[in-house]
Amino acid sequence: MRATAVRAEKIFPLMGVMDGIAVSVNGTLTMGYELSLPAQYSCTESEYDDLVRSLSSAIGVLPPWTIVHRQDIFTRREWAPQADVPEDFLSQSYAEHHRGRQYLTHKSYVYLSMSSKGLIEKNGTSSGLFGLGAVQVPEKSALDTFRSKSREFIALLTGNGLVRARVMNEKDWLGDGEEIGAVQRVMMLGEESLVTSDVLLAPDSVRVKNKTAVCFAIGESDQLPTEISSVKRIDRYSSEGVNNVFLSMGSSLGVELDCEHIVNQYIVVPSQDEITKKLESEAKKMRSGMSSADNRVNYTEIQKYLDDAYANGLVTVLACTNIFAWSDDEDMDSLSARVSTAISSMNGTSATRNLYNTPVLYYASIPGAECDISKENLMKMELVSSLCLGVYETFDEGTGDRGGVLQLCDRTRNQPVNLDTQYVAQDLGWINNFNMFVIGGSGTGKSFFMNTYVRNLYSHGQFIFIIDRGDSYEGICSVINEETGGRDGHYLSWDAEHQVSFNPFIGFTSWLKEDGSLNMDETGINFVLSFLKTVYEPERGWVSSNEAILNQTVLDFVKFAIESGFTESNLPILDDYYTYIGKVVSPKLTKRTYVVGDETVGTTQFNMKEFRLSLKAYAAGGEFAFLMNDKKPKDLFNSRFIVFEVSKLADIKDKKFYSICILCIMNAFEMKMRSESAFKNLVVEEAWKAIANETMAPYLRSLWKTARKYSTSCIVVTQEMKDILSSDVIRDAILMNSDVRVLLDQANNRNILTAEDSLGESDIRTMLGLSQKEIDIVLSLNRANNPKYRYKEVFLKFINGHFGVYATEVSSEEALCYESNKIKKASLLKAAKENGGSIIRAAKHFAQKARRASQSAG
Repeated sequence: MRATAVRAEKIFPLMGVMDGIAVSVNGTLTMGYELSLPAQYSCTESEYDDLVRSLSSAIGVLPPWTIVHRQDIFTRREWAPQADVPEDFLSQSYAEHHRGRQYLTHKSYVYLSMSSKGLIEKNGTSSGLFGLGAVQVPEKSALDTFRSKSREFIALLTGNGLVRARVMNEKDWLGDGEEIGAVQRVMMLGEESLVTSDVLLAPDSVRVKNKTAVCFAIGESDQLPTEISSVKRIDRYSSEGVNNVFLSMGSSLGVELDCEHIVNQYIVVPSQDEITKKLESEAKKMRSGMSSADNRVNYTEIQKYLDDAYANGLVTVLACTNIFAWSDDEDMDSLSARVSTAISSMNGTSATRNLYNTPVLYYASIPGAECDISKENLMKMELVSSLCLGVYETFDEGTGDRGGVLQLCDRTRNQPVNLDTQYVAQDLGWINNFNMFVIGGSGTGKSFFMNTYVRNLYSHGQFIFIIDRGDSYEGICSVINEETGGRDGHYLSWDAEHQVSFNPFIGFTSWLKEDGSLNMDETGINFVLSFLKTVYEPERGWVSSNEAILNQTVLDFVKFAIESGFTESNLPILDDYYTYIGKVVSPKLTKRTYVVGDETVGTTQFNMKEFRLSLKAYAAGGEFAFLMNDKKPKDLFNSRFIVFEVSKLADIKDKKFYSICILCIMNAFEMKMRSESAFKNLVVEEAWKAIANETMAPYLRSLWKTARKYSTSCIVVTQEMKDILSSDVIRDAILMNSDVRVLLDQANNRNILTAEDSLGESDIRTMLGLSQKEIDIVLSLNRANNPKYRYKEVFLKFINGHFGVYATEVSSEEALCYESNKIKKASLLKAAKENGGSIIRAAKHFAQKARRASQSAG
């Protein structure tokens, strides 16, 4: 069909934007709002119903003949790293791996246009596309009403908290000379061009530069299915009887249609009295021609609709939904087939490709030109049913332009998005503290996620301290050590032959309250008490009475140390405490003159002999004397990235020693936490089990609660869901004080997550703070991964309601350096030694070799 070139300024629909209202060349007025929709897979069936109801209620307050134009624009972009990508090897590898990957972006708008019966009932030949029509300027009273009702419309639309709206200003409409506005974005089919030009119109298509767009319209009632729903179940992520994942019915035209396109939905609410009279008139005509089978069917359908409308208060509207899709590298038949398939997936909806008046629909889709939709493109529909054809979700952009400390990939587009678990998340109201709890079994991608996470944190200038069992961080630590010339990336494989010493009384001068009592909110005090209660276990266990005596001994020793001239630069050591209780406390207990509170106590309440005997191994001359008797312990945390590999400690026969060592490392970190202003992260892998007992719970609880005040994130990583069930410490001290919960593939825990109250008060779902829809999403992990890419999905849950699923996809170089399997990474470590000790050169060599093999296979 013959196409016609048109001068852009000739068909430009707007005279300008004044006070937030766009004025068309015909004098019609339009208000515009940019919408923020829920992320895909984040809404339940009932929430989608709420979205439709909210929009229906909002439309109900508008003056008759107002045009509601919802517009969703999907354009393709090419991912490029941000300008401030860190220059370290692994960050650069990640950026290069994803560079150039194409993905869709989405912008959603709603436009409200003042209209009239006369404007709605004109035909397409009167479109502004063909020249200037009669100018109609509304009266001031009508304009004031329109403004007021528009504000009410937005209040109702956003009242459910699922949608946000921002009123559009002149820049949003027309651009500012540096960025384009909504009008140019539509006219140029998503082209980010400041010049509106090269538009070629044909009856069946629109061509802008090298892009050709086709149009499909749903404008006839026989194109609709017999039943319309607000949602559709996404089978690829759902499992019968286990979990249900939903998208809106209109998602087939939105986030699920993988091509550049614009979805336009027009809703006009005419006078209900007038529309009812028209329907009754049509029914009467059908009845008079009952000899025709078609007339009998039409009469029955119209009469049934009128009866339903009377009975249920249904609202009749004039509606049209159309889709413009375009491509510059695909033939139109293939593109048309793709769009047609997407439409038919909406419960059997059908649409025809527009072959005759595509330019008219194109013009009416330009923001501000809604009044040119023309009557032949509108069909009568029930309001709620018409709204079910709309788009109600968008892509998950993480924390988007706000940035963040982490980059993972979008679940469906496989392109990096910014995420945050720290200050940005806090500013958004997602979290109250920065602590994190991670659950992921073997083979779920836990090591890759954690390596990716700490690499991102380190690249943002943060401190990373890891207590690990299993060498999961050996590769990344080696890379950092090599890049920094040994400044960072310290890997300490701690055992009896590589002893590290601590001092338990760092900060002791601040342990007393003004009234002279112990400040039990001090983590240092809880550390000392946890240590003492771990070393010695009374015959009847630690109860309130003997705990009070123990606390008194620490209080008295702190006062003694201060009076004796000990300071922070001349610290007391554990042996000083051991000596003090032997010389001062023990005799008083024997004589029953030791005062605790208002009472005197003796050896029947506290067995000092056994207590000192247990402590002897840690006092001067004892087997473990090295551990807590260093007046000036070495700063273990002067490196910004340090890993304590403690597997060998677990082999020492004295199991208490292993637990105490873990506790000492954490306490040394706590000292650093208080003195270092930069953001700090403590990662405790499976070693947490060594300290998950009631005696250490107060210390852990104190540390987890205090961390936020010192810009610190405490992170516990575990493999088993049952760990949460079996440990009160994990639940009460750690999990309840961790506002970020990370779950990797939980297919093996499906029964636990879906059990009906089988766990009573220990319900795992309650502990993790998971709603039913979040459980459904967790159980969808890795069910429909894109075979083009290699990745594992991860679920992030923020305590104040936000959640999302993302993909941990890394470069070949990262995959090599993050590998936790000792056999698989052995060849890399061997190659590193052969390359002069350079793990970076070895990783580059292996990665290039793998890529060449992949290209050859392809």
